[in-house]
Amino acid sequence: MAAPFYKKEERRMRKLMWFAIGSTAACAAGIYLLNGLWLLLLALFCVACAIALGRGKSQRWKATALVLWGIVTASVWLFVFDEAYLSKARALDGQTVELQIQVSDYSCASGYGIAADGKTELQGVEYRVRVYLGEIPALAPGDTVSGSFRLRYTAVGGADTPTYHQGKGIFLLAYGEGNLQVHLCEKIPARYFAPVLRRSIAGVLDRIFPADTLAFARALLLGDSSLLSYQEDTAFQTSGIRHVIAVSGLHVSILFSMVYMLAGKRRGLTALLGIPALFLFAAVAGFTPSINRACLMQGLMILAMLFNRE
Repeated sequence: MAAPFYKKEERRMRKLMWFAIGSTAACAAGIYLLNGLWLLLLALFCVACAIALGRGKSQRWKATALVLWGIVTASVWLFVFDEAYLSKARALDGQTVELQIQVSDYSCASGYGIAADGKTELQGVEYRVRVYLGEIPALAPGDTVSGSFRLRYTAVGGADTPTYHQGKGIFLLAYGEGNLQVHLCEKIPARYFAPVLRRSIAGVLDRIFPADTLAFARALLLGDSSLLSYQEDTAFQTSGIRHVIAVSGLHVSILFSMVYMLAGKRRGLTALLGIPALFLFAAVAGFTPSINRACLMQGLMILAMLFNRE
């Protein structure tokens, strides 16, 4: 009875593989080569090809049709995301506007003064922003800053070179100008539990690790590389092991192994403890793309193990 089951699962996985190949290719093209109406034209062209190829009976024809439908899905998604979300941010590149920004994480020192991540609403759409402020007191989650800000678009299409912030879902940088009004909240809202917990863990690390290893410990456990010197960060990059301090699959696999052992290798208890643990770990790490991908994959593995599926 096992052989037909695995053959059926293999066929499903192959279909998903061909679809993923097409969607991945379209994502790469949409980021580096095409934009706007070109994406829509690519989708329409692939729809026509997929309809024509869909009538074929051979596995090769079906695989090609799945690749084309993957291209269609990703192209349409990228077009809609650009038109509904990115285009509004891109149109404000280089402009000075009045904003109210609610800080979502603790501020840190920068060459400009202090910097903090936050959220603001522009034309009815909420955006994550990195705000740079002058010499003002440190900010905590829930605090708000109001006033004039000069905006910079961080992705392709802006007046300046794209920055790494887009990889964290931050498509606008906001530089405070003139007199800004700062409102400090009396109590940090409960929805910001993750940065509070991350700060508490960082405080524990500060107390138990010596100064010469503290920066590496915080980078390894929290993905916080702010304490690493330029020489140390460069050394990690040139040696090809910077992924060790970028919280991702390695850390998630260690976390899952601990949960699996603590649960006595019982599948139900592992899922009950593991999935909330993955969400909490991703939140503490700041929901970066690398940790989101790793936690999603590990969560799928836990569910596959729970339901005894491939």
